[in-house]
Amino acid sequence: MEKGIREGKYSVPGGYKLFTDEKKTLEANYLRAKGKGVKSLEVLQQFLKEKESVESTILIADKTLEEKEKRLAEQKSQAEAASRAKEILERTNMELEKNLASERESYDMHMKMLEKKISEEREKIKEENEWLIKEKLKEQEEMMKGGFKTQCQMLEDEIGRLREENRQPISLMDEIITTFLPGTLGKIVKKVLL
Repeated sequence: MEKGIREGKYSVPGGYKLFTDEKKTLEANYLRAKGKGVKSLEVLQQFLKEKESVESTILIADKTLEEKEKRLAEQKSQAEAASRAKEILERTNMELEKNLASERESYDMHMKMLEKKISEEREKIKEENEWLIKEKLKEQEEMMKGGFKTQCQMLEDEIGRLREENRQPISLMDEIITTFLPGTLGKIVKKVLL
């Protein structure tokens, strides 16, 4: 036991239990041994009394070591939990970024398709307007030959309006309104909104 005390055998978590177990074993072995003499109980009592201060020191050290070990275990557990939380957060962020990129790509693709469709519609309208202009010019020419100046002026105004329509740049909102609300209703909505 003395050797164990010098070597720090009991200066570990659980050292107090180890010390008391060994002390009880020594005491039991001493009591069983034969040929001790008359003062054997006094000697045992003296030995146990001498070990009381060592025992209380080992108890204090053991409690301190157990507390340290418990704190270290708690810190390790908290660090592991924080690490897991960080990993989950990073995975979630990666998923969100991936989804956002996918949505952005899908949005860009739909916008390009819409712009292409609007551009095609615009070209179609221009071609139709050009055809109408030619037809109206022919009609105007025939009316001029026939002497219908009032109708001729109305045709001239219509031709001017069609040419102006072909020259004006059209916004995306304009195109959407024109595409989905043709005719007079589309013109009214355009005037109200734009």
